[in-house]
Amino acid sequence: MGFAPEPSSGGDGTAAGFGDTGGSLPQPPSGADVIKRLPRTQLRVLQRQALSVLLNLAPRAPERFQALGGHILTLRFLDRMSQDESTDSRPLVQAALMLLISVVGLPGLQEELAELDAVRIMLARFCDRSAPVSLRADAVSILARLCAGGHAANQDLFRRADGISALIDELETYSAGRQPASRIKPGEKSGVAGVGGSATEKVSPLIVGVVDCMWHAVVGSKRSEARLLQSHGTDALLSMFEVAPKLMRSQIAGVLADLCANPRIVPYMKAWRSDRTMRSATELLMAAFEDEEARLLVHRPNGVITNVEAPLREQQPPPEDGSLGETGGGATSSKVVERLAAAISESSQAHRTEQSIRRAVERHDLRAKLATIAGALGHAWAAEGLEASKKATLTMAKCYRQFREGEAWAGVRDALSGEGVAPISADRVLLELRTGEAVDMAADVQADQGALAAERSDDEAKAEDAFLGTILLQRDQEIRQAIIKRNALVPKSLKKRKQEKEAKQKMLAASSTLAPVGDEEAAAQ
Repeated sequence: MGFAPEPSSGGDGTAAGFGDTGGSLPQPPSGADVIKRLPRTQLRVLQRQALSVLLNLAPRAPERFQALGGHILTLRFLDRMSQDESTDSRPLVQAALMLLISVVGLPGLQEELAELDAVRIMLARFCDRSAPVSLRADAVSILARLCAGGHAANQDLFRRADGISALIDELETYSAGRQPASRIKPGEKSGVAGVGGSATEKVSPLIVGVVDCMWHAVVGSKRSEARLLQSHGTDALLSMFEVAPKLMRSQIAGVLADLCANPRIVPYMKAWRSDRTMRSATELLMAAFEDEEARLLVHRPNGVITNVEAPLREQQPPPEDGSLGETGGGATSSKVVERLAAAISESSQAHRTEQSIRRAVERHDLRAKLATIAGALGHAWAAEGLEASKKATLTMAKCYRQFREGEAWAGVRDALSGEGVAPISADRVLLELRTGEAVDMAADVQADQGALAAERSDDEAKAEDAFLGTILLQRDQEIRQAIIKRNALVPKSLKKRKQEKEAKQKMLAASSTLAPVGDEEAAAQ
């Protein structure tokens, strides 16, 4: 005796075992129906919460996020919210951009997002100048990552969407409102991260992202570099290098150095002149080279190296008073203020970007990139029209690579000596040969710089004599003008009386000569 089969629940919603109820039970609403019924304010709150959760989960499980198509849904959501002009959609757009930044570097996402028109969407968000700066900075950062690694397809999409012109316009707008960065004086105490002058100035995450996007989306693509030339992009980069905060010099110099690998770009850089100071590209680069030496405390008295063993690492002596640039009792309060400001801004994206740039500046030597650019321009051409001090700096840039190699070989020799390791004869000869070549080159450079120092002294003496001559000439002209003015201010009546007196004196003189002749005639009669 078996059991009767249980009735199955049908599609009409009747439950098994309830029998005929004369109707069907209502089906529970689906998640989509519930969301559609929510008021707009509650929907926005729910969307913000969902994005907040995804921002925490996606970086921890990026592969799972990609497998579920989260990047596709996020991009579509971003595009939909970007078309909504209401104010409550901006935070959602910002959150979606941050979510895409965390996953855009995953393998295969560059192609998938490009097929979904991500380049156009991000470029539209970047070109929206009414949007917050942070939103535009995130959009241009995603564009840079989409084109990273020389992704030719995305670079072509970016160029065809006129993205290069948009980047150049942003650089020109930023440069137009700034003045050339102040020079770093030798021995000047740096503000932060070993960089003086404008190093304490806050950098703009948007401009940093624009330069980074240009590095990834333009450099390396021949067609994009040609479009850059047509849009005067090299002029914009050099002008930006002149006025940008010193923390950004390394990034901009890297872009320029990579662009110099294209021979068509070099003539444009040679023809550049500053709109503000009329300096050439070589003068600008050599000034930056000297600033970097001052930052690294490299000392060249009168432009001449003194230690041929280590020409790139001659350290300036510390200040005699041992001070660190702090003044009086206000140092403690200033430290408290600085710590409080640092604690407040620690969590901001701009602060994190700035700190990463400062750490990069500390680790890298800008002189290597500047020497590369000077070599691409041609040392013989670069020396034309330079003053003696800049020519001495150019000799350092010309031999920078050889000096660096000599220091590396000397470091190997010193490391072996410190560990008590005696190299074999062949290695010892090689070490002596390589270090000797660098020392000999440094000695030649030292001699050339000595001659340039003497030329500089002569030029300064001539300039001083010319200046004194100008002062004397100006003094003589002022004396003449004073005499003319004094004569012009004499009253006309006085002049008239003077003229009448002179006429009377002439008349008396004439009458005195005629008087004897009249007396003789009277006596004869």
